[in-house]
Amino acid sequence: MRAQGIKIASGRAIISKRNRDSAVVEVRFGNFFTTRCEPNITTGIISQGQTRIFCNISGIGRLVPDHRGFQVGVNVDATKKKKDKISKSIYVAWSAMGY
Repeated sequence: MRAQGIKIASGRAIISKRNRDSAVVEVRFGNFFTTRCEPNITTGIISQGQTRIFCNISGIGRLVPDHRGFQVGVNVDATKKKKDKISKSIYVAWSAMGY
């Protein structure tokens, strides 16, 4: 546990409209977090009218996000096959806390 030197970053990743039901984008932190830091990340979905959207995160080339950033993936699980796509842009709001 760390009590000093904590940093918080936040932003929104945009996943544009596409004819597939899933997509992955990369979020980079630049030099914000210290090398070897594995920040805790929380996400939220912002979507206009589309529901049943699942979101997952992973590191860049590894399971856990690190000081470099992370990948965020979304999947739409529509109840009807013809609507099973990303019909409008989806925003993934994220917050990362590390050192």
